[in-house]
Amino acid sequence: MKNLIIIASFLLLNSCKSGKMNQLTIIDTDGNKNIAILKDKDRESFELTQKDLEAINEILKTAVAKYNIEKKTHFKNKPITNLQLESYLINLKIYKRQYVPFKNEQEQKEIWINCFCSLDGHYKWQTEIVFVQDGGKCYFNLKINLDKKTYSMFSVNGQA
Repeated sequence: MKNLIIIASFLLLNSCKSGKMNQLTIIDTDGNKNIAILKDKDRESFELTQKDLEAINEILKTAVAKYNIEKKTHFKNKPITNLQLESYLINLKIYKRQYVPFKNEQEQKEIWINCFCSLDGHYKWQTEIVFVQDGGKCYFNLKINLDKKTYSMFSVNGQA
């Protein structure tokens, strides 16, 4: 799992070239300021509309639901002692999110999404990408293609 984290971090940094982002805005959702929209200086970005945000939320819910079903199935088929299923299930309501919208090589609208439930010293999460090693389900990310209404590269950090 650590290798997946390293690969995902490399892919993001490679796609962002400089790795530096500029904050565009913070979206107020459900009374909590839990989404920061960041821009990669080296890639063509686009403004997220309300319709985009709704589509992102639905695709994100689908991705998390699939992940949770896979974890439930894994625990049902291979009971593991000393581990609790709840330690692996993701509840989106407790996560802060970073959205990095960009256009891919085909000019399609994509968003890299970074989710985390703990700041662990990352007090500038609204302006800087949060990268951590390990942390388990508290840290995960994925990429959404808005034009295709699909997601890819869903990756949950490993446990230490």
